[in-house]
Amino acid sequence: MKKLAILALVLASATVFAKDDPIINNPGDEPHAILDFTKPAGVEVMIVRPYNINDRNVSSQTNRRTYTVRPGRIYMKLGAGSAPVTGSSSMAGSVRSRRGSASGSNELTLDVEAGKRYRIAGRDMGGGSWEPYVVEVTDF
Repeated sequence: MKKLAILALVLASATVFAKDDPIINNPGDEPHAILDFTKPAGVEVMIVRPYNINDRNVSSQTNRRTYTVRPGRIYMKLGAGSAPVTGSSSMAGSVRSRRGSASGSNELTLDVEAGKRYRIAGRDMGGGSWEPYVVEVTDF
């Protein structure tokens, strides 16, 4: 009986943790959005890489360029993935960002909607600083 109670507690904890995790590995029919860190065609931007999404460390996933996430507020810590180049594009979506140095990191808070792909990059702000921004939002 005691083992059954412990098993039930472990399973309940795993379920709660899974719902708090913003990243979905197999979305199936679950509503989701996509964070895309690939370079968009025809736009000169700084490639950025996430190393933290909603307090989940993703820095070990160096080859991963897209993340499927649950809709809602997403908080990211980003690092520069390539040398900054000047780019021009308007910001899309509800975004707040904090600038950092070219060799440092930046933060981006984004409210994502289900069925949307958010292409995220960085732009050179001069003086060695850059900021992350949403290059484009598309439906999928």
